[in-house]
Amino acid sequence: MTRQAPYKRNEPRNRGTLLSVLICLVLALLIFSGLLKTFKFPGHNSSKSYSWDKQSSFAVALETEPPSVLVFQKDPSRIIFLTVDKNLYFERGSLKSIKQISSAMQGRGKEFSDSMSLVFGVPIKNYVKFSKVQGMDNLSAKQLFKSFASLGTPFVILTGGKPSYVKDTNITRSDALSLWWQAKSLSINDIKLADLSGMNEEILAGNTKVLGADTLSINREIGNYLDNPNIEKDGYKIIIVNESQNPYSGVVAARFVSVVGGNVISTEDGAQRRQKCQIVVDKPGDYTPSYLANMLGCDISNLEIKGPNGHDKAITIYLGQDFSERYFQ
Repeated sequence: MTRQAPYKRNEPRNRGTLLSVLICLVLALLIFSGLLKTFKFPGHNSSKSYSWDKQSSFAVALETEPPSVLVFQKDPSRIIFLTVDKNLYFERGSLKSIKQISSAMQGRGKEFSDSMSLVFGVPIKNYVKFSKVQGMDNLSAKQLFKSFASLGTPFVILTGGKPSYVKDTNITRSDALSLWWQAKSLSINDIKLADLSGMNEEILAGNTKVLGADTLSINREIGNYLDNPNIEKDGYKIIIVNESQNPYSGVVAARFVSVVGGNVISTEDGAQRRQKCQIVVDKPGDYTPSYLANMLGCDISNLEIKGPNGHDKAITIYLGQDFSERYFQ
């Protein structure tokens, strides 16, 4: 019996390694050249101005059973699925306006991601709706990760399609490929599932009490995976002025900014009505004001301002009606 030469036995493995290297090189050129920045998956039904900066954590609302939010954390590098009870209610701008999570799931993708933003107290710009009912338990989470992290995923995205299990999403191709690029090196042990269904409390619905999401507890839990060290490093003091005419906007915006590491020192109501959210800062080119403008959908104005005690690293966020209309209508 003739023995196969060593180089013959190793040839398939070498070819597989070479193919992986070539794929990575092509994707690296496409992702970092910015050629795919404006392309979206086909089939999405909403506009999208938000883009992932690739330095912070990435969050996306998933229409699963039960509903969940996926967070890709940069450091340590891992993926966390956080689930909530779809039967819970959440506040929509006041104690008198509530909605059930299951109802939000039946709406358009943007409505679902905005609703999950209020439930979790974090800005969630992206969503994924699935072609069929997608469970979410430990096994399902790991299987979903394996499907996305496969070598076939980037080819599907690059050729103008989307994975067969995805019905609709507003994630850009650039963000999807960047997520795949960073997630492909993870292992099953880097996937975590957190069941937050027990984080609930009674809230008022008119004169009746219903079981609602405990947003503060849920916010603290997801905050463990969203902290942005670049914002802490910049060291800005942040002032929020609510000129949206909705008193709850300031509370929600402060929660959004704080959960990613922003130092919110005050939240106050403004004297006028503003249409568009605006950030005023001395150095608009710094990371923090650019990140917050992208996150909140604000314009940036360059104006020398002084914070408390003459502190010159201050940011003032003026909330407009566009902010309240997005989350509370």
